[in-house]
Amino acid sequence: AVLLAINPTIGFVGCFAWIIIFALTRTSAIASLSSILITVAFTFYSQAFLEEILLTIFLAILIFIRHRENIERILNGKEHKFKKSNNA
Repeated sequence: AVLLAINPTIGFVGCFAWIIIFALTRTSAIASLSSILITVAFTFYSQAFLEEILLTIFLAILIFIRHRENIERILNGKEHKFKKSNNA
């Protein structure tokens, strides 16, 4: 949400990456960790302002710190996956 407010293009890339990765893996933590890395890469690629690059890197560090238990579960194959709904 912070990135959407600061730079909507970067924010949308992050959101879109999360949606695609979650749809493929059905794991929120993998989607979060992967999408922030994609967002950081896109921020560099798009030649964003230095402040936006630094903010994105800072958020990535916070996200990885916050997800350290999830990372352990992912590495051990014990991270929760969301099941697809059978509702139409």
